[in-house]
Amino acid sequence: MSKTLLINYTPRIGSNTKKLVDTFKAFANGNTELTILDLSITPPDLLLFETLNTFLKANYSEETLTNEEEMLLKKNNTMTAELIQSDFIVLAFPMYNFSVPATVKAWLDAVIQMGKTFTINSEGFQGLCSNKKAMILTTTGYEVGEADFATPLTKTSLGFMGIESEDVVIQGLNQFPEKADKLIEEANLRIENICNRWYQNSN
Repeated sequence: MSKTLLINYTPRIGSNTKKLVDTFKAFANGNTELTILDLSITPPDLLLFETLNTFLKANYSEETLTNEEEMLLKKNNTMTAELIQSDFIVLAFPMYNFSVPATVKAWLDAVIQMGKTFTINSEGFQGLCSNKKAMILTTTGYEVGEADFATPLTKTSLGFMGIESEDVVIQGLNQFPEKADKLIEEANLRIENICNRWYQNSN
């Protein structure tokens, strides 16, 4: 059976993005081995002074990490391993101020690791996760149009690791409440379509 990693950041009570997550879970149930990472409960470690310099040492030098340094990176390395072990990835979050929530960006920073999810060769950067597919689920309260920097940031970050992604984005759910049900229904159908393609031959 295939393995799917759901990275979920939907802490708001009544979250519209969570509705899409629940739809995905319903279609995934029984069709894949699902691992859920709730970033609102288990956030990655931020790349602050000690963690960042240890991260750089691990990724870009040939030095061996001490036991203390290994512990500093343990949580983020575990998240990276979960990504590597998965066939499919679902990344779900609301848009905050035109971009991704800080916790989601911290997860991307945690898992983009030299020698694990990407490498550098004579031709430049090369993703090491090209055998994986991803789905991005995100919603906004108001229409932001081209000011949606969250979706391209996420797609570019996943693509850098070699992961092909599709997105399900709903804008304006609070701005146009009369359209909300229809927009969510259309998004649910798109999620169903993606799941059918993912899981039809993966059991």
